[in-house]
Amino acid sequence: MSRPRLRLRAWWTDVLQFVVLTVMVELALHEAVVRAPIDVSDTVRSLLDAVGLAVIIGPLLGWTLYRRHVDARLSQVQTTTFRVPGSPHHRVRIAVHASLLVFGALVGGALWGHLKAEDARRAEGELSTLVSRQRLHAERMMRFASAADSEPAEIGQLTNELASLLEDARRVDVLADRLSHGTTATARSAWSVLARNRADRDSLRVSVEAFTLLTFPAERARVADTIQQRADALRAHTEVVLDLLQRHQAESVQQGIRAAWVMAAFLFAMLLGIALVVIEPAVRLLRRQHVAVTTRSVEFERLAQVAQRTAQQLADAQSMARLGSWSFDSATRHLQWSAELFQLFGRDSTQWTPTPELVVDDQYHPDEVPVLLAALQHTQETGEPYSLLMRTAERNPAVRWVRAEGRVQRRADGTRVGLMGTVMDVTDAIEREEALRQAQQYAEGANRSKSEFLANMSHEIRTPLTAILGHTDLLREEAVRSAAPRDQVQGLETIQRAGEHLLTVLNDILDISRIEAGRLEIEPVACDLPALLLDVESLMRARAAAKGLTLETRLRNTVPSRVFADPTRVRQILMNLVGNAVKFTAYGRVTIEAGVERAEGQEWLTITVDDTGPGMTEQQESLLFQPFMQADGSVTRRHGGTGLGLAICRRLATLMGGHVRLVHTAPGRGSRFELRLVLQPIASAACVDQLDSTRLELADAAALGAQRPAVLALRGRILLAEDGEDNQRLIALLLRTAGAEVTVAPNGRQALEALEWASAAGAPFDLLVTDMQMPEMDGYTLAATLRARGETMPIIALTAHAMAEDRARCLDAGCDDYASKPIDRAALIATCAHWLREEEDLFPQVLYSEMSREPELAALVARFASALPDRVATIDVALREGRVDKAVQAAHQLKGAAGSYGYPAVGDLARELEQQLLRESPDTCGPTMDRLQHFARAAQRGAQGMTLE
Repeated sequence: MSRPRLRLRAWWTDVLQFVVLTVMVELALHEAVVRAPIDVSDTVRSLLDAVGLAVIIGPLLGWTLYRRHVDARLSQVQTTTFRVPGSPHHRVRIAVHASLLVFGALVGGALWGHLKAEDARRAEGELSTLVSRQRLHAERMMRFASAADSEPAEIGQLTNELASLLEDARRVDVLADRLSHGTTATARSAWSVLARNRADRDSLRVSVEAFTLLTFPAERARVADTIQQRADALRAHTEVVLDLLQRHQAESVQQGIRAAWVMAAFLFAMLLGIALVVIEPAVRLLRRQHVAVTTRSVEFERLAQVAQRTAQQLADAQSMARLGSWSFDSATRHLQWSAELFQLFGRDSTQWTPTPELVVDDQYHPDEVPVLLAALQHTQETGEPYSLLMRTAERNPAVRWVRAEGRVQRRADGTRVGLMGTVMDVTDAIEREEALRQAQQYAEGANRSKSEFLANMSHEIRTPLTAILGHTDLLREEAVRSAAPRDQVQGLETIQRAGEHLLTVLNDILDISRIEAGRLEIEPVACDLPALLLDVESLMRARAAAKGLTLETRLRNTVPSRVFADPTRVRQILMNLVGNAVKFTAYGRVTIEAGVERAEGQEWLTITVDDTGPGMTEQQESLLFQPFMQADGSVTRRHGGTGLGLAICRRLATLMGGHVRLVHTAPGRGSRFELRLVLQPIASAACVDQLDSTRLELADAAALGAQRPAVLALRGRILLAEDGEDNQRLIALLLRTAGAEVTVAPNGRQALEALEWASAAGAPFDLLVTDMQMPEMDGYTLAATLRARGETMPIIALTAHAMAEDRARCLDAGCDDYASKPIDRAALIATCAHWLREEEDLFPQVLYSEMSREPELAALVARFASALPDRVATIDVALREGRVDKAVQAAHQLKGAAGSYGYPAVGDLARELEQQLLRESPDTCGPTMDRLQHFARAAQRGAQGMTLE
């Protein structure tokens, strides 16, 4: 929308104003000069008139011409403000008009004085005439009075003269009052004489009236003499008044001359003052203003050129950005497009004029029109801007998608005047986004395929591995019992180690896949830090001793005895670091050192692993922490491995808020790796600075663990659904050896039929152990079908899928528990025993950990079991205080910790309590809480090696 130009007055208004002022000033000056009471020639008067006119009209003419010049310069300016800030024109106008008003007032005053003087002189002349006539009347009355005594006819003449005298006397009295205000002594004297004449006139009137009434000659003669005397006195006084009036007139003339000279001098001084004080500063100011305007004009021209270049640059920028702009005036309904907007929509600006209706209907896809109309209406009503991604009508085939934005256009005072907005070509961005979306879908599909492949690979490898490791373990035990040759036992141990190594490789691959997929969860719990360090040492000591290495664990400084961490993942990281150090070190030592450091404003737990191995070069160092990469290919062949260990360690540490790094290494000087985690100590934890007491506790716990029962007895009927014949024989043998009655079904369908037959025969199964991947009907469908029928029999899933989501899928399908392949005999039997317990087993007196056969972990398990009643009591106190959220958090932590330490029954009760707190009222959790407390005390008794009497 174009901005309005300055509204200038028409030229004829200035001409009319100039002519009117000139005529008025000329008339005033001419009247003043012509009627001035000065004795000069007409030539001088004309000269004075011309000079005055030039002095007054000259600045007025100059101001008018200058204003027309400035108006002509400013007529090209487009602005909404019609007063130029800082302009002196207003002040100059006020000064000139004030000067003209003052001068006009002076001239008017002079004219008024002149008229008053003329009136006074006219009155004085009339007064002189009347006084002269009174003197003549007095002389005639003297003559008529002397003749009236002898000639009665003269009495009428005397009476007429008296009447004329009295009539003139009234006019004289009126005019004589002006003399009383005269400024000269002569005027005041003339007034006093005229006052005495008033008494003479009155006496004369009385005598004449008496004369006309008398009839006696003697009386008439006497009165006639009186009339003559009084008429003579009146004549004498009038002569005095005439003399005084003549003198007063002469003085008035002189006074007028002096006043005229004074007024002329004052007017000249005033004109000079106006010229010096008003006109000259105004001229200087106008000159400076003219210079400033000229300078600004040059600057305006420069800015106009800059604006033109900027407009061109803006147009070029819009062309490069593929962005056009538009504006719409609500009052005129005028729609203006930029040149680029015509290009975007494939329109010719010389042949097509945009209108709101044509733009909405013809430029956008029909499906987008209602959306655009709604957005425009909303913006007009609320003032809120809009931003829309819209398809075009493709009049320009290269522009298929645009980003349309608009907002309300306002004046400086906030009044809405229309709309304005931009349209940007985003076709390339949309197509790139679509390509990225498709690529993401492809990547997600590939990731799903990868996960499915890993799951299937895990199943296909773990299933035969279960048979290999299980039968190898059975054969090894049989060989040991039968005192078989040493070579046979070593062969079986070699098979078992190879299978365990294959399982380790498979677990590493699955771990890195779970980490990359973001499916590996960290569960921090309260753990015993010294015991964790010594646990790693005990597990790796045999391997170090086999190579003749010294393995040492120590503390660098004081550390808390208990911290919040995920013990499983911390142990996994340390086992990998220490395992690498033992693997690559031929002689010397491996040192595990823990301590607390403060850095970056917080405390860190640092655990370093030093070795005296071969060290690494910078090139080998650059390959560390990369999946499937090792420092040297020859190392891979000599020592084996997948190259995943350090990559998994670093990513696990990152998930726990820390990191793993190589501190230093050098060829022939060994290496040092460091695990750094944020220190989260338990508030009540003690501080330790040595590990000797912890070693003693571990030894005692190991001795105690040796006294625990090695195998649990199973009582009940178990249905095994497994499609692999090798695994059928192995698992059935393990369960039957433990005391259970086992029936085998090769798939889910036959397992479902066996369950139906057993129920119909009155001998239902007590437990279902099912593989999850089977032909005809898999384990997921089997569990879901049973639960849909209302079957409450416990179901244990056998899964070769190690992914956490696969285990969750088993539980969601209706399974109560799961066991991973390859089968851990003790874990499988303990799990089955847990779900086969009878009523009297719901509250066991003593509870042992499934890790009871592992002396290396005895200290950790003992510490956990000893503190278990206190942890359960913490949950009970939180419930009593109404802090359900704290109770849920504690139950969740206990669920994971109990399973890690070999107490699945405690973990199940903790999970059951957590679900009840989340789904039901805390008041319904009493039975579960009682059982959890009983199991905690039973675990504590088992850790202490005690039984109830």
